[in-house]
Amino acid sequence: MLLKRHFGSLFLLLEPLDIADVMFQAGHISLNEHDSVTNSNRRYERLEGLLAILSGKTELYPHFVNVVQALGYFSVLDTLKNGVPFKLETCKSFYSFLLIYLIFFLKLNSRMP
Repeated sequence: MLLKRHFGSLFLLLEPLDIADVMFQAGHISLNEHDSVTNSNRRYERLEGLLAILSGKTELYPHFVNVVQALGYFSVLDTLKNGVPFKLETCKSFYSFLLIYLIFFLKLNSRMP
């Protein structure tokens, strides 16, 4: 599946809690599916849970893409559209690398209990 091939990029670039919340609120996933993503304190496990849901229900993929776009995860969309995983080597300068790292750090820490 396309999403599993880009696990590393998805791990770095999006928060599965955000995706699960919006997909549940829109009625695309059940409460149990939502909770299978949101009950973990580890981003890795949350992403695994989200990908398990999406791989089991391929009809959810368009809704996933719409949610990713609505939440502003444009780097994820670029990765999925172009098939090129996000790599730190694509950063043109130290400052762009630093900015990406800080965004990742802030997103990671903003979800801690």
